[in-house]
Amino acid sequence: MSRIEDVALAAGVSTATVSRALRGLPKVSAETRQRVLDAAAEARYIASPTASSLASGKTGVVAVVVPYVTRWYFAHLIAGASQMLREHGYHVLLVDVGDEGPGREMLLDSRLFFKRVDAALVLSLRMHPQEREMLGRLGFPVVSVGVPSAGWSCVRIDDVGAIRLATEHLIGLGHERIAFVGGKPLPATDFTTPGDRETGFRAAMADAGLPVRDWQVANAAWTPAGGLEAGLSLLRRRQRPTAVVVASDEMAIGVLSAAREPGHRRAR
Repeated sequence: MSRIEDVALAAGVSTATVSRALRGLPKVSAETRQRVLDAAAEARYIASPTASSLASGKTGVVAVVVPYVTRWYFAHLIAGASQMLREHGYHVLLVDVGDEGPGREMLLDSRLFFKRVDAALVLSLRMHPQEREMLGRLGFPVVSVGVPSAGWSCVRIDDVGAIRLATEHLIGLGHERIAFVGGKPLPATDFTTPGDRETGFRAAMADAGLPVRDWQVANAAWTPAGGLEAGLSLLRRRQRPTAVVVASDEMAIGVLSAAREPGHRRAR
């Protein structure tokens, strides 16, 4: 197996220059960098990621922490994050912690991250206080998606505004008997999406002077199966809704499946 000394000898430079050239660091001329790259390719030299990280203090790895890897929404988030990180020269350490919320068993362990990652991306996961404290002690950047957490940057949509806009669209089409399929209330106070989306629905209906009766709000699991169950329950009513606002794409798939079942005609 080739060593860094072999590449340095072939390129006529020091091992420090080889290291800088292969890591893309400055203060290496384009000509020298190319000579080092050619020598490394000829020698089939592969730099040790462990040695590189010890020298630079950087691993080139970002942890992506998710509650599920098989769910449609999270799979798309993981794919998008992985593509963007690869384009910027980073690798992904995927950390699947199982079910979300205080009931999940796995607490993040500092050994998963210490000297292994440069940052963490937390996807729609409500963190335990101990986990937030642990990530804070490690001192690297943390960004959350969907769930705000004190001290971290967060990327999320306006949940109230999005559902309000969807509801206003249906009202504009002439619908008055509109139902809402949302998520079951969750015990953690920092997971605000289900409540915010229901708030947006109720606000749009109130602004239009339309009542919201108890039957018009159906809480379900945020899955296609949950949407199917809620959709069938609404469609079996004697007085059915003429339109439905659904709080997530996965639940919407289930509601659409319910509407396609035999015997369900369009409500009037």
